[in-house]
Amino acid sequence: MYKRKRLAFLCLGMVFAFLVNSVPGYAAEGIDSLPVAGTVSIDNSVPADPSSISEAAFDTDLPDSRSSAPESESTSVPADISNETKPDDVMDPASSTSRVEAETVTEPIEGSETGTDSETLLPAEVELKKIAPVDESPSETAARSADVGDIPIDEQHFPGKVFREWLLGKREGDPANPNVFGSDDGVLTESERAAVKELRFHYSTQSGPLPPAEGLDLTGIEYFPNLTMLSVQNVEITKDLDVSQNTKLKTLSLALTGIKGTVDVSSLPDLEVLILSRNEITSLDVSHNPKLKNLGVSMLEKDGLTGKLTELDLSNNPALTYIDIDGNKLSSLDLSNNKELTTIDVDNNELQALDVSMLPKLEYLYAESNALRKIDVTKNPALIRLYVSGNAGITSMDMSNNPNLKELGVQQTTLFFLDVKNNPNLEILHVGNNPLLGFEIPDGGGSLPILYYNFLRAITVKATPEGTFDLGQLVPELDSSRISDLKGADRIEGTTLYGLKDGVDVTYYYRIGTMADGRKPNMLARIHIVQDPLPVGEAELNVHVLNSTATPEMLKQMNPILIAADGTQYQPNEIANGFRARFQDIPEGDYTVKFTYPSGYRFKAGTTVSNYPYLDTGSTVHVTAGNVMNNFYTRLSGAYSIFYDVNGGDANTSTTQTDLIPGQYSLNNAQKPTHSDQAGQAVAFIGWTSQKDLTVYSKSSSGLDLSRLLNSVQVIDKDVTVYALWGLDENGNGVADVLENKALLVFRVVNGTWADGSHGDKTVVVLLEDGKGTLSNADVPTGMKPNQNYTNGHWDQTPDTTVGSISGNHTYTYLYDTAASVPSTPQNPPPSKPAAVSASTPQTGDPFNIVLLLGLLLASCTGLLLTIVIRLRKNKCN
Repeated sequence: MYKRKRLAFLCLGMVFAFLVNSVPGYAAEGIDSLPVAGTVSIDNSVPADPSSISEAAFDTDLPDSRSSAPESESTSVPADISNETKPDDVMDPASSTSRVEAETVTEPIEGSETGTDSETLLPAEVELKKIAPVDESPSETAARSADVGDIPIDEQHFPGKVFREWLLGKREGDPANPNVFGSDDGVLTESERAAVKELRFHYSTQSGPLPPAEGLDLTGIEYFPNLTMLSVQNVEITKDLDVSQNTKLKTLSLALTGIKGTVDVSSLPDLEVLILSRNEITSLDVSHNPKLKNLGVSMLEKDGLTGKLTELDLSNNPALTYIDIDGNKLSSLDLSNNKELTTIDVDNNELQALDVSMLPKLEYLYAESNALRKIDVTKNPALIRLYVSGNAGITSMDMSNNPNLKELGVQQTTLFFLDVKNNPNLEILHVGNNPLLGFEIPDGGGSLPILYYNFLRAITVKATPEGTFDLGQLVPELDSSRISDLKGADRIEGTTLYGLKDGVDVTYYYRIGTMADGRKPNMLARIHIVQDPLPVGEAELNVHVLNSTATPEMLKQMNPILIAADGTQYQPNEIANGFRARFQDIPEGDYTVKFTYPSGYRFKAGTTVSNYPYLDTGSTVHVTAGNVMNNFYTRLSGAYSIFYDVNGGDANTSTTQTDLIPGQYSLNNAQKPTHSDQAGQAVAFIGWTSQKDLTVYSKSSSGLDLSRLLNSVQVIDKDVTVYALWGLDENGNGVADVLENKALLVFRVVNGTWADGSHGDKTVVVLLEDGKGTLSNADVPTGMKPNQNYTNGHWDQTPDTTVGSISGNHTYTYLYDTAASVPSTPQNPPPSKPAAVSASTPQTGDPFNIVLLLGLLLASCTGLLLTIVIRLRKNKCN
């Protein structure tokens, strides 16, 4: 019986313990209380086919088919959160600490009061379920957010005001009112989001709608997973655009949107059209877009854009048919894997070569204003337009295999001849500003192409001493039978001109073709003749600088010129390697070298290099013609000196620093002077001062002001003199006695500089009385600056300015740590940091918990006491 009683009491204690443990209690370490379970009805009235929304819905302003609830009223949110749930109760889906999801309940939740039989729940019932804290990256957050059901159109999900108001239909006059896909209730359902295939934001400062002044933040675009087209034009995108979750995009057009740097399209495998024109794109990776057909990254100078592409890899884009990269800085472009191309626009780049021989489908090629020296289009029979104007290196063109050509632009090249006889469909021909000796069009045509060949340049040729020149050297195919009205020459035989004179221009008309009606149009050719010109050479003025380095800025400041005997002045064609001024095409003869000394420099004479004497400004040099470089040299040095006056010391220890350019110079490296004994007592060096002081200080001297001692001097625009300061050394230890009752404090900076930019040690002398002295706050350096990649400066030992704290020499070091060693501030609170706790969250120490614990303790004590009493009574009975 007694055992049964003890067992009963023990069970009673276990029951109490079980009840206490069943109550949900949470510590304040970042854990919120469980939300109260609730159910809502799901609105299943979604469109049968979300993809049936037409493109016109995004381009035209249609009447709003749904009524919008006032902001002050609660808005119906189907299938996600009940009307009884306030918006403030919904956790941020992008939060890294917690989230709330709506999901169909199929299993009981421990501790809930909904029962354990899941079959009793209706399919349309959902419960707000607490999810454990999750650490995730922004991309993972976006991916998860895109999968949730209903998305409120609020600042949390769409922080950009313009985009948010646009989705709510509050942007009157803006393009493509979005209410056509049902956002007027303030919420985007999953079916509504899935139905959105295209979004356009097109603005215009001329025809409207005007771009919003605050720009456009498209954060939230990730909530439209089926988006296939995003087009933004003429409005600044204020935040980096992230389309990594819009993996179905086929068209991404972002013209004139203020983008700088690049746009990441690596997660868009189906992308076909990418337009980034009139932005400052400096790099672009399209290697993950194998379906890309249309690429536009043009930069226009009139937009004042400075960002340019310098390289572009299209090797993984075999489907490309159109590229427009006008106005960048490409020096090369490989199109060998882009055989579907029909249109190429590479105007205004720096291309030195362009191979299109593997592009048989090419129809339009624009490559004006580059650095091309040739262009081969003989393998492009489909070519319709070809524009290569502004490439001065092009001297010939073969157009024999382009029968479909309609337009040709070759202005501002260096063509001597152009044959377009095999281009019967040619309608427009630009050949102006070329040194053409002739060009030919198809014979027998009914009409001429529209010709633009005004302002043809004259070509300059050198005639022989006999006055002849063979035009066949320049144009082997020139047909002299087409030449008429020859002037400036006696005659032409074959392709050779006779009777030429120096300075006299030759002109003639060249028949370009014969029309069907018998007309014979001509062009005027002009040739400038020179004869026996003076031989020319090249010269270089090399500048050597003592104790420094020549720079291009210095040479420009020197303004070197060569002056001929007749007064003609020749400026340098270039500054090479920072120390050579190069003069080209200088006629043979004597010249005077003139230049100006840079500020703080002067001519250094008396030396030679490679047997060439150094020249001063005003020296005469001779330039020899031919393939020889005429080298001239000048040596410059700093104009200033630091004089060290030993001030009564030994003369043989006097030193001087010379040829100094302006700057700060340390005195610590100067030779320490010596001084002969004075009245039988040794004399020791104290330091350098800026003023002469003849006193030899003794131990008892009181007039010594140690603040006058110099560690360095600044040379600006004149010489500097410093003076030695001396003191008696009775004990002969090499230290002036006047310093032996003083403490020398050295301040040193490591991985940084002092406030003035210097980094040498700074010294302070503290007077000691009875072996103790005081460091003044004013003598402690401040304003130190770290070197690059260093931070977190600190003293190894804080300078002690307490009265009487200095008793001897000491060195204080101000040290900067490397940037990598400084812990960065975490962007999110560490896991151990307490998070805010809801007022409804049971916490350790709540009165209810205390009562339960006291109850358990009382029950346990009671059971123990009764057990003892029963055992005592049993023993008594025995």
